[in-house]
Amino acid sequence: MKMINKAHKKAMMRHLKGCGIIALTAVTFFVYTTESRMCFSYQVYPIENGYGYRIKKGDKVVIQQDFIPTQKGHQAFAIKQHAEEAARLLVKKLMHNKVPALSVEEINSIMN
Repeated sequence: MKMINKAHKKAMMRHLKGCGIIALTAVTFFVYTTESRMCFSYQVYPIENGYGYRIKKGDKVVIQQDFIPTQKGHQAFAIKQHAEEAARLLVKKLMHNKVPALSVEEINSIMN
């Protein structure tokens, strides 16, 4: 009877260790992916005739936009809040692993 209990205990310990390793791996993955998404930020800055924005991941600039995307020519955002809204939308897209591009519809929505 004692042999069965020892074998059973060893099997349970192996099972618990395996579950612990899986749980630790899952927690590490969750923390890593959440942390990597959270480090995006934006900065709106004045330029000639308006505003532009930078999107940063940590200290690294990943997007610098000095003019309104999807618009003909190189026209800056005339209103600071429009540049901020565009930058916030791009950060949101990056945090959700989407392509960091703004459509004509999104720009029109921001500008109106």
